[in-house]
Amino acid sequence: MNFLAHHFFYANDDPHHNTGLILPDWSRSAEGKRKLEWERKRSDYLPFMALWEGCQKHYEADSWFHDCAYFVEMTAQIEKDLANLQEKGLLQEQRKWFLAHILSEVLLDRLIIERHPKALDAFYHDLKQVPFIDIELFLLESGKENMGRFPQAHAGFMSSEFLHHYKSDEGLTESLNRVVQRTNQRAFSEAEHAALTALMPQWIGHAEKTKKPLQMERLSL
Repeated sequence: MNFLAHHFFYANDDPHHNTGLILPDWSRSAEGKRKLEWERKRSDYLPFMALWEGCQKHYEADSWFHDCAYFVEMTAQIEKDLANLQEKGLLQEQRKWFLAHILSEVLLDRLIIERHPKALDAFYHDLKQVPFIDIELFLLESGKENMGRFPQAHAGFMSSEFLHHYKSDEGLTESLNRVVQRTNQRAFSEAEHAALTALMPQWIGHAEKTKKPLQMERLSL
């Protein structure tokens, strides 16, 4: 799942818990262990316990989501469409499975935004309630050796509120383009950007129609 979906399906009334829901992915630019591991005996600080409970929910959600029929069907359809673009000479250097994986997740965020317009406000409201020092000290107790580029990534994410760009088809394409560049792949050409943006309505429609697992029931409420 992407950031908003983790929050939307699992958030409670505790901003620290709700920040923990996205922290395993959000903190990847911090240096150290990729998977966070925190032990309660290290600290009795209640906010850390809440952050860790959120992290555990994150890992639980990723486990079922990547195996559910919705994700499998969405990635298969997107990979098929990307293969057609590659046959036309576009996205030649890109990995179809990687693009399809990311797109399946951000398209779910788009559905949440369309059906529940206040979800983004609740998401950013929770993140703003948690002091960065709490996040930093928790990460240092959870396998990270130093913060690396995470302070800058955190500040940029908070100030730009970039997930609002998911409201437009071009914004979805640009978010995918940013992920591609962060993983040291070539940025999309103008033609590739336009081709992907043109496919977004089709993919959103497919995401709307594809059957959702019980864990995503809240999307329909």
